[in-house]
Amino acid sequence: MTHPQSRVAALDALRGLAALSVIGYHLSTLLPDVNAAVNRSGPDAGVWWAHTPLVGLVAGHNAVMFFFVLSGFALAAMQRRVPDLTAFLTRRAARIYPPYLLALVLGAAFSLTQGPLTRLGYAGWIQAHVRPQEWSLEFLNLFVAHALLVTPSGDPVAFVPGMWSLRVEIIMSALFPLLAFTVRRWPATALLVLATITPLAELLSALEPLRYAWLFALGLLVHDHQRTLTAWLTSRGRRWGTFALGGALYTLMWLLPASVQGAVRNETFDVTVGVGAALVMAAALASSGARRALAWGPLRWLGRVSYSLYLYGLLIQVVVFRSLPHAPYALNAALTVGAALGAAQLSYHFVERRAARRG
Repeated sequence: MTHPQSRVAALDALRGLAALSVIGYHLSTLLPDVNAAVNRSGPDAGVWWAHTPLVGLVAGHNAVMFFFVLSGFALAAMQRRVPDLTAFLTRRAARIYPPYLLALVLGAAFSLTQGPLTRLGYAGWIQAHVRPQEWSLEFLNLFVAHALLVTPSGDPVAFVPGMWSLRVEIIMSALFPLLAFTVRRWPATALLVLATITPLAELLSALEPLRYAWLFALGLLVHDHQRTLTAWLTSRGRRWGTFALGGALYTLMWLLPASVQGAVRNETFDVTVGVGAALVMAAALASSGARRALAWGPLRWLGRVSYSLYLYGLLIQVVVFRSLPHAPYALNAALTVGAALGAAQLSYHFVERRAARRG
C-alpha cells in the first residue's frame, strides 16, 4: 500500500478486487454449502464453481496473501523514493494506523451493544472474534492491546478481525529495509533462508509475522525486475499465458481432486498462492491490454478504497444481518456490499487521504 501520488493503477485495481473477494468470503460463511466448499471442510454439493478459478472471487485467505505480495512491491517503490528510514516508517504508519484506529473504536463500541451471533448462522471463528463484551478493566486492556497491534494470549476478541494481517504489515514494514538489502544482495540465499524461517515461524508465535516475509520478498523482486520481466513476457507473447498460470496457481487448492487436497498442508498452498499472485502482477504490468482494463475508473476507485473496505467489511456485514435477521440473504448481501463501499469511500476521503498527506 503506497503513498497516493505513487500508486500503480493496475496493481491498485488488483488490490481492490482482492479486498472485494474478502467480503465475498465473509458472506459465503453464511451459506453452508458454499462455506464447506470454500473452506474445504465438507461436501460441496451443487457448488460447481468451487472447482474453477471463479472460486478466487471468495478466496479470502488467498486475498490476504495477495495483499502481502502487493505490499512488498509498494514498499520497494516507497523505499526508493524515501530512503530515510524515519520518514519511510512514518509514512507507513500514517497509511495503516489512522483508518485502523477508527475501525477499532467502531468495532469495540459495537461489541458493547450487540447480542450473540449464533442464531445468524455465522461460522465459529466469526462468533469467537466478534463476541459481545461488557465494559470492564479487561475490556480496556483488550482495547489497548489491539490499539498497539499486540495479540493477547488465549482466544482473543478481535474488534477488527483483520488485525493479525495489519500486525504483519507493521512488523514487515519495520524490517523491510533489512529484507530489501538482503534480497537484493544475495537473492537466492535470502529466499532459501526465508523458506527455512517459514516453518519455524509456524511453531513460535513470536515469529509468526516472519512466516509471510517471503511474500514481501516476492513483491520486492517483481518491483526490482519489472523491466526484465516485461521484456521477457512480451518477447514471445507470454503475457496471457502467465496470467492464466498465475490464476491457476492462485486457486490451485480448489482445482485439485479432494483426495489430493486433503494430503497437502494449507501452508504448502500458500506457496502456490504467493507465486500465482506474483505472476498475475507481472503479467498485468507487462500487458497494455490488462493495464487498460485495470485502469477502468471503477476499478481504480475500488483500489483506492480497498484498505478501508478490508477494515470495515465484516463489521458492516454483521450489523446488516443482525439488524435484518429475517430479510432475504440476497438483500442483506447487497446491502452489506453497498454499505461497505460507502463506508470505505468516507474513510478514504476523511481519514486515509488526510493522514497520508500529513505522513
